[in-house]
Amino acid sequence: MDPSFDQASQTLQRFAGLEIPSRQIPRVVQHYAAQAAAWMKDRPALKRHAPLPILNIQADMTGIPMRPKELLGIRGKQPDGSAKTRQIKIGCIFTQSYDAHGQPQRDPFSSTYVSTFGDAVDLSARLYAEAVKTGYATARTTVFLGDGAEWIWNMVEDRFRGAVQIVDFYHACEHLHDLCLLLDPQESRAKALFKAWRRRLKRNGLPRILEEASQRAATFAPARRQVVVDQLKYFHKNAGRMTYRTFRRKGYFIGSGAVEGACRHIVAQRTKLSGMRWLRTGAEDALTFRCLIKSNLFDDYCKSWQHAA
Repeated sequence: MDPSFDQASQTLQRFAGLEIPSRQIPRVVQHYAAQAAAWMKDRPALKRHAPLPILNIQADMTGIPMRPKELLGIRGKQPDGSAKTRQIKIGCIFTQSYDAHGQPQRDPFSSTYVSTFGDAVDLSARLYAEAVKTGYATARTTVFLGDGAEWIWNMVEDRFRGAVQIVDFYHACEHLHDLCLLLDPQESRAKALFKAWRRRLKRNGLPRILEEASQRAATFAPARRQVVVDQLKYFHKNAGRMTYRTFRRKGYFIGSGAVEGACRHIVAQRTKLSGMRWLRTGAEDALTFRCLIKSNLFDDYCKSWQHAA
């Protein structure tokens, strides 16, 4: 899990006494990545003696800086429409229990991760296969948490129909903050409004927020009113995924910290260091092993070699 091949070489020398030049490590990673990915995909499902009370699934995407030839035809955020990064999707699956205060907590060593440069259909298939290995077929409740992006909910409807759908509370609050600034450009008043509405949102108060926002917008000039109406569409579309008091009382997570953490400690810490520009194959190979290691499956993968021998 070292952030560079140079550091990996130093770690192997320090702790294992292995003199492996840093330039050799990516060749080893490339050689075994496909095999490791196949093992993770085909490994046996966990044997459970009782149904899972709650299975959690989360998904997100982040960008990886790529070499120019990997960005041909990719539309980006640069002024000329070009891109410097390519999107990679990542998913996380875990089980949960409750702490001494009755708050949900991730079960230790239960998190597994998948990633892909492919589309939502590809991630959906990978997540479904991983969920089945974790116990999706017997889970009493499946909770799918995302940031509100349309591709996430399309994926849920495709593979995880019946799952409880929750928009990450903190992403919802980002949109709420933008809404408050639209309703009152005066910063201090907008901040006070956001603080009050944030508490209200957490208490199942979205209908009242929408009503008051619409009333305020009705007094605006047409152009400004339309901007507010457009912002409100996000909340109308996701209203059923924002009943946070209800979700909390049922013991569900309302924040997507697990997958956002994965975007950082699996992807960013390895692929977004200064000066890095990746080929797709190189990034895929490195992230295959990072997902394997962070899923606490690397030892099992190594043991499979012993059995094969």
